[in-house]
Amino acid sequence: MGQEKSSYLTLLDLLVGVYQEFSSAALLREKYVQRFLQWAEPLVRQVKKTRISRDDFDILKVIGRGTFSEVALARMRNTQQVYALKIMNKWNILKRGETACYQEEQEVLLKGDRRWITELHYTFQDDNYLVRVTSHNIKPDNILLTADGHVRLGDFGSCLRLEDDGLIHSSLAVGTPDYLSPEILRAVEGGGGYGSECDWWALGICAYEMLLGTTPFYAESISETYAKIIHFKVGSLSLPFPPGSEVSEEARSLISALICDRSERLGSRGSVDFRKHPFFTGLDWSSLHLLPPPYRPDVSDATDTSNFDVLDDCLSDTESLSDVMERAPVGLHLAFVGYSYTATRLVTLHQHAVKRLIAYKIKVFVCITYVCVLCILSCINVCYILLLYIH
Repeated sequence: MGQEKSSYLTLLDLLVGVYQEFSSAALLREKYVQRFLQWAEPLVRQVKKTRISRDDFDILKVIGRGTFSEVALARMRNTQQVYALKIMNKWNILKRGETACYQEEQEVLLKGDRRWITELHYTFQDDNYLVRVTSHNIKPDNILLTADGHVRLGDFGSCLRLEDDGLIHSSLAVGTPDYLSPEILRAVEGGGGYGSECDWWALGICAYEMLLGTTPFYAESISETYAKIIHFKVGSLSLPFPPGSEVSEEARSLISALICDRSERLGSRGSVDFRKHPFFTGLDWSSLHLLPPPYRPDVSDATDTSNFDVLDDCLSDTESLSDVMERAPVGLHLAFVGYSYTATRLVTLHQHAVKRLIAYKIKVFVCITYVCVLCILSCINVCYILLLYIH
């Protein structure tokens, strides 16, 4: 069911994407493109009408804003269920493609352990935006709390895919500056790749901040922060635990074992390193997600945003893909084919209607797949073949 559902949603993305590409000014003058668009327009209109969209939600509050996206608390109109919507500007993503890890983020949300990451319900798109619908949780920041106090990780926008050698080779420092490990910064300067050990460094920074209220390498400028990180060496520059700070020896040991050289860093053998560390003595790891949390946030109802820094009541208006299509390269809409997703338990009547539509028009979708490829190669005359096949 999951694979079948994913396939028909991808075909819908493909149909709409090809239609949008052929609607650009550069191609619209072609006679056979015009004929194809005339035929396809009712089908695309019906698809857009039956698919989930932003019109199915009422925006309550904007609770986050970043380089590529905004996060809003929203209520689904037909169910009254409250969700968190992450709304990503397609044009901003395309302009900064190497640092906009939206595909990797979605893969983590789909394949990750549901006990510890925020739950993904829907993803969909329109002409200008990608939208991700997840469970509404309580902040702070990227580490969220559920209403009953359990931790969820909620933002994977800085994820990068490991290559075949188990490393990441990137010339960009992807992530928040204070949490970047030395090996990431060296890789930016051409110093080889890095692996998942960089995440254990970031965990150490996070633990330090939670206990002391600031990050250990904070500086007034990013360049100063990077310099502190890259030149940090255990022994010559010890971690700055302020005198009199109430940090246990076990906590100091844990943090020091995370913020250290990658070859000695805790986590190299996986979770077993943490299970054996004195800081976690007595912890029942197998039942961790079932234990009562030490703190439960005070939440009045599903629309309570008192734990968030509410930014606005409405989304911002920024330059979108539609604004630049006349000067944009061909094929931009095709970059987002395959993005749409609906959790199996949430497949509704309108989506079953779309599936019946797909079955009825299956031969058309096969043709469109070929058109998509040929369109990229600027073989516009293939539209004539497509129209002959349809009729």
